[in-house]
Amino acid sequence: MVALADFDVRDDSKVAKAVSQSNVVINLIGAEFETPRFSFEDVHVTAARRIAEAARAAGAERLVHISCLGASEDSPSRRLRTKVRLTRVWPSCQVSVWTIPTCR
Repeated sequence: MVALADFDVRDDSKVAKAVSQSNVVINLIGAEFETPRFSFEDVHVTAARRIAEAARAAGAERLVHISCLGASEDSPSRRLRTKVRLTRVWPSCQVSVWTIPTCR
């Protein structure tokens, strides 16, 4: 069964509740541009880390993270640099992660 969760990614308790009954968590959150409320770092690193940590705490078996083709620390795009920065965080989250690059 797939359950879509409505939550505020800045609220640890709401993220935890959203993944609490999941054995697999799929993170599709991303941003193509920054806003006054969310920077690329907020969305691509901080929010993704929060989701991964909540998945681990909930006992999820796997986290599927949708990334972006061209994500590289050498990219001229700040957006793409933040997409790849999260890969350094995965080992500390202690959950099995599949990262899937997309064409956007």
